Amino acid sequence: MQDLSLDSLKNSNLIESKISLDNQIVNDAKFPRISVVTPSYNQGEFLEETIRSVLLQNYPNLEYIVIDGGSQDHSVAIIKKYEQYLSYWISEPDRGQSHALNKGLAKVTGDIFTFINSDDLLLPQALWKVAEFFMQHPLTWVVNGGHNEIDRTGNFIRSFNPCPVISWEDLVLDRAVQPQPGTFWRTSAFQKTGNFREDLHYYFDQEFFIRLLFYHSLATFNGPCACARIHTDTKSYRGSDVVTSERCKELLKWLPKIKNKSFTKLIAYRSTILLLLQSTHSFEQQNLFSSIFLALKYPVLLTSPTYLKPTFRRLTGNKRCVVF
Repeated sequence: MQDLSLDSLKNSNLIESKISLDNQIVNDAKFPRISVVTPSYNQGEFLEETIRSVLLQNYPNLEYIVIDGGSQDHSVAIIKKYEQYLSYWISEPDRGQSHALNKGLAKVTGDIFTFINSDDLLLPQALWKVAEFFMQHPLTWVVNGGHNEIDRTGNFIRSFNPCPVISWEDLVLDRAVQPQPGTFWRTSAFQKTGNFREDLHYYFDQEFFIRLLFYHSLATFNGPCACARIHTDTKSYRGSDVVTSERCKELLKWLPKIKNKSFTKLIAYRSTILLLLQSTHSFEQQNLFSSIFLALKYPVLLTSPTYLKPTFRRLTGNKRCVVF
């Protein structure tokens, strides 16, 4: 049997031998059809390893779709190398990652869905484990099988396995983040949740998971099923202030939906407002008029020492004020 370890995915000799996929991939309707979409743009450094990690699952009912945003590097050459094993692929300009995913979703015919970014990996046997879990738990809609973090060259950093059971309220209260790597859900869930938000470029996955978990409870099992690659060229790393702004704006929309938990909501509301403002403002640099205006717009700031200290210093002229 062919070596399906993570190390084998990097083996150049195996790549050159075209990995004998003709003998690896067959169709078998006895297993649920799993649809995997990879959105990609100029990720030629990692894309081949990602594609191989999916195809080498040797899963008998796989639908694999690659949506490239018109890459200018060698990504298209990599995709063409494996196109006979792909269900669909295209390379053309798009409006961002969420738009690319929705384009892929329009082609999906599977029972179970996930997406894997073009710098991440599926670990060996992941799709088998996911299929088995869904077959044994027919009432489950969404599951996470855990994931590892790796660095740019594939070295292990840490493991998130098993993933904790997270609710939509945990996400809205900013208590947790739902890992995208290793999360799978029934494709029919999109009928209730709708597609990915194309107006969001960084927080679209977490916003979608809030909607998904609002309707369906998360299940987990021991994996891990995927690897998330951590490096400085990731989109979320480069746009940290914009990520914070998108996240906070969406959380503020969802916080009113949480019933009871008044004090917890107040604390979450205050911290979210502070993070949102600090992503675009500096309380230390605001003039007095701007500070007062912000408090009128967001009265919860009057409970925050982070806001009150610099404001009180401007009012009193006391730069060493430590009243609060």
